[in-house]
Amino acid sequence: MRKVLVTWAALAIVLSVSPSVGAVNGGLDGNAHPNVGVMIVADSNGDWFEFCGGVLISSTEFLTNYNCPGAVAFAQSIGGHAEITFDPVAWPPKEARWRTVEAGYIHPDANPKNGTNLYGIAVLATPVRGITPAELPTLQQLASIKKTQRLTVVGYGSDPAVRRSATATIAAIDPGTIAVLNNAKATGQGGVCGDGGAPYFLGDSNVVVAVADGEVGRCNAISWAFRNDTETARSFLDDFVSVP
Repeated sequence: MRKVLVTWAALAIVLSVSPSVGAVNGGLDGNAHPNVGVMIVADSNGDWFEFCGGVLISSTEFLTNYNCPGAVAFAQSIGGHAEITFDPVAWPPKEARWRTVEAGYIHPDANPKNGTNLYGIAVLATPVRGITPAELPTLQQLASIKKTQRLTVVGYGSDPAVRRSATATIAAIDPGTIAVLNNAKATGQGGVCGDGGAPYFLGDSNVVVAVADGEVGRCNAISWAFRNDTETARSFLDDFVSVP
């Protein structure tokens, strides 16, 4: 599959939706998942307008949802920039180590109108050393696991931006997505609240099986995530890394 570098022609899709601002509400993660980071896209004044969670899947590739990578070209065109940090505490930004994003790519079939294929890859300008990238699942790996399988979702809280993790279970498995039970009581604790791009790991493993869709501002019991084990996802990811 051909990589899709986001240019002005693609920005009409990307900028027609709200930014993915949110948080994973759970316990402090610390350095349990050092390959999980947060990406910001800022204008020429340094004011950020996109905020996404994500995970390193190679020394230079950062898997997230499509919003942040989709805004990279626009930010660069107006003198802005995009950066990623893997520090456990990302705010205030001057105290974190930020790494420059060189380019952003989105799935060529990304369609926010019907919520399909909302994958994105940010490519870092220089390789990350000292952090082991996450592993991708095998083809259709989620199709054969039990719905009681525990998942671990990792992202950054919004006040302050601190890396957190929470346990979730699979409520339903669809061809391209999974419905994830983050919190049976549907409160603001223990689930995903719009942290677009936050990775779902298979239990305590380093295998990242899905990407949070980023429902802005919601802390519902059920959230949706895009499977990384489908042919559609793998054909996109295979342009950047070797999929198992």
